[in-house]
Amino acid sequence: MGEEWKDPQDLINWKLSTDIPERTLHVLVIVKSVDAVLRQPNPIALPDVIWYGSHGSVGGIHGINLKDNRNILRDALTTKIIDRLDEMRSVLVKGPPMTGKTSLATLVSRALVNKYTDAKKKAAVFNFTALGSNEDQNFETIFKQQCKVALGYAAMDIPVDRVVFLVVDDVQVIYKPRNSLYQVGGSKCFWELLKYVQRNASCNVRILMFAAYGSSPEFPRLCTSAEFDIRMVFGIDDLNFTDHELSEYVTRWFEAISCFDEPQKKALCDSLKEITGGHVGLCMDVIRVLNNVYTTSASDRPSADALRLMLLGGSLYEPDDQRLFEALKANRAVKVLHNLQVEELDRLERIACGTSPCVDYAFVEQCLRTGILVQTERVINWWPRCHTDFSSPLMWSLFLQKRAGNIVRASNAPKSLPELITRVIESIDYDGVRSMFCKILPCDLLLERVWQMEFYKALLRNTPKTFVVSFTVDPLFGGFVEFTIRGTDISWGIVLLRDGQRLSESENTNQFLLGNYSGLNDHCFIEFRRVKTVAVDPVAISRIAVDVKNYDKLFCVLNPEWRMLWYWQ
Repeated sequence: MGEEWKDPQDLINWKLSTDIPERTLHVLVIVKSVDAVLRQPNPIALPDVIWYGSHGSVGGIHGINLKDNRNILRDALTTKIIDRLDEMRSVLVKGPPMTGKTSLATLVSRALVNKYTDAKKKAAVFNFTALGSNEDQNFETIFKQQCKVALGYAAMDIPVDRVVFLVVDDVQVIYKPRNSLYQVGGSKCFWELLKYVQRNASCNVRILMFAAYGSSPEFPRLCTSAEFDIRMVFGIDDLNFTDHELSEYVTRWFEAISCFDEPQKKALCDSLKEITGGHVGLCMDVIRVLNNVYTTSASDRPSADALRLMLLGGSLYEPDDQRLFEALKANRAVKVLHNLQVEELDRLERIACGTSPCVDYAFVEQCLRTGILVQTERVINWWPRCHTDFSSPLMWSLFLQKRAGNIVRASNAPKSLPELITRVIESIDYDGVRSMFCKILPCDLLLERVWQMEFYKALLRNTPKTFVVSFTVDPLFGGFVEFTIRGTDISWGIVLLRDGQRLSESENTNQFLLGNYSGLNDHCFIEFRRVKTVAVDPVAISRIAVDVKNYDKLFCVLNPEWRMLWYWQ
């Protein structure tokens, strides 16, 4: 007949209205099974807006309880995701562990329901997780268990009169091996549906996926079964708390917030951002730990200043006990670093300093998937470039500690901080540093990382095991001291500076005389300053002389000649 009929009644009407020569007309009638007919109600009878599957977590540690009025609804992010979903029809949100993806899936589902309810339009939202898809239970079975309807009904029947949103959490469990046709957990139906949605602009189905980076060794060899344009993908920069969201979270969840005035609250939030980089899981852990300290000290609760100094120093119960730092290291988001071998730590150091050769690209991908590293965009020489960085300041500090674990320590202790600095400056491999600088882009962050790494190693090589060398305060706890060296009767602090940056700020704030720094016996500033050559750059030398005169306890290392000038007044 050359016609394709979707409705048998259309075929009958065509037969009655068409002059067909006398002949036998063969009609194939397909009758739906009883299960297919009775499995679902007629879509016309559905409410205008309906939400299937998960509505959040109640009493659990994962997900979000929508009935809790302390929730941060993240309206700006959910709106951005929904707008992109309308535009691209499919979106992938991926990030390291403990970055709030499951909660965000629920928040987006809630926002979709509210949007279509307010607009008086029809929609169906399915919020579910792919966890459980395996050889025993395929993807369709998991979907039906959680949403109480069949996947075929959700993807083909319901979209007849409304927009359907499939919000799929933990989609990484149904990734497939690269260059393989094998589909995990009977998930071929899902990936075929996704490809169909991406190709057909008229399709009434939208698919939003949330994927965690897996920590198992096979994850770098897995991938999605569909292609994603860069505009379809949201990453860690989107998942992290903004400054406004972090402030809102602290206000709603920190039980001691009433003790803080606005300047103190801002200082607290700034310090929290320094520790976590806005990482959702780490922010939650810090507030949880501080709440525990506050509530268990009912008879002698710490003041706002005391709590702030705890955060700045990484302490919880006693000065310099580092208990907050230790608590954060137990977070699942940073524990993956403990699984790296010495060879992998070598690779990670090359990556951190921007000198990673092509052979390390597979390892970079593994670190991205496990959440050790993230990709962000930075402006280098006025051009935006994709930059690989540690996922949080905490991760960078923890890496430094692990990287230094196999360094041979000195047998004799320095008698003073000036003696230690002299040893350190003389022992740095400046040729190696110069070679490293030649291999990396002129990025201030990478230059600073190289100096931090080399200086930390040199400190360890020139102090005995009885000395505890810590790299914590400046990037991690919001203060100025980058290195502390503590022994039986010594407590020294060292600040690293580059090209005069923060010199006046560090000296004038008198941070070493306050709170957590009050126990320091001595401190100094180490400045790495770039000059052309000592002989032909008299202007730079005169500036250094002025700084040395104005600022007490200043050491200066000149680059690129690497001639050392140190002054102690």
